[in-house]
Amino acid sequence: MLDNNIDRIADKLLRLSKEHGADGYEAYVAETKKLSISTGDKKSIENLQADEEHAVAVRTLKEQRLGFSFSFELSDIAVEETFKRALDSGTIMDKQRFLFPENKPDMLAPEAFYDRHIETVSGEDKLETVTSMVDAAHVDKRIIKVERPSYEEAAVSVVVINSSGVLKKSRATRFGISL
Repeated sequence: MLDNNIDRIADKLLRLSKEHGADGYEAYVAETKKLSISTGDKKSIENLQADEEHAVAVRTLKEQRLGFSFSFELSDIAVEETFKRALDSGTIMDKQRFLFPENKPDMLAPEAFYDRHIETVSGEDKLETVTSMVDAAHVDKRIIKVERPSYEEAAVSVVVINSSGVLKKSRATRFGISL
């Protein structure tokens, strides 16, 4: 979904930069999709939670004053308000020599830490991973009860874009299993 939003956000930032006379801008846009499954000792699902989070952070440069603001929404209105707040915050900053970084091939590793299996493993298989952990724990007869066995995953997509020509995308996944 982030790929669907990035062209719109990039166009919006470029238009706002020109409209407000900014000397430059940089935005960090992120989307995180999370899944958390926890079961009881009897393997019944106690908690199943799927979340999606969005964020945009904007730095602006106007009259050698660096401003910053962020939002947890990616709507046109939120991006515009975030840009304006960044410009406003810059008005109280001291002047400084600052340039946004230019495009470099090695700035972000595009998918160095991304596991595509997150898209293909079924929810049933993820639940089976948790329940098989409970079974494995009970092989040791000294274990009376297993507390909150759980599976967690997150897929994070990040885009960095700026007025100096940077447009870098990166994705990463995180997995965790515990009991």
